[in-house]
Amino acid sequence: MSNHEDDDMDLLAPGPWTTDDTVTVLVGGATANFGTPGFGATVYRRGDVIRVTPATLEAQSALLALVGDVDAQLRRWGVQKFARGTVDLERWSEKGSAEWIIARDAARQVAAATVDPVERAQRYADIQQRFGSAPAPKATQYRDLAAERRAADDEHARSQRPRGVILSKAD
Repeated sequence: MSNHEDDDMDLLAPGPWTTDDTVTVLVGGATANFGTPGFGATVYRRGDVIRVTPATLEAQSALLALVGDVDAQLRRWGVQKFARGTVDLERWSEKGSAEWIIARDAARQVAAATVDPVERAQRYADIQQRFGSAPAPKATQYRDLAAERRAADDEHARSQRPRGVILSKAD
């Protein structure tokens, strides 16, 4: 690389952490302590944004270094759990998950409460665009347990009965 390209890379690199910085959680269930050590960790949801505080700067420099290094996160966890800055994410990461269902239902309730039919139709179209179609319901197979139990009891009873032997009188 030329000297000029090195200067461009330095301009793209984030500076040191400040109290104006934020961290976005990319994976639900990520656990970390961005505060004072000894007060326990917090379990974060996907899309949570954490503001860096003076306590974080003072006590959690190793964690902030990890947040700023995607490769280190991949080596440690196999996935990037945190991103520096604010990232606009949906709370849900998988269609059909509990978070997805809650967010979709809340959006549908808002759309259903809209009085103007044109605006309501637009909201439903936006929901379709954002969430996609509802997942197909899973087929539930019902079994007649009483009938299965009776059949098993009958089979057991038959196996306990002595079998009769018919003897021939031919000899």
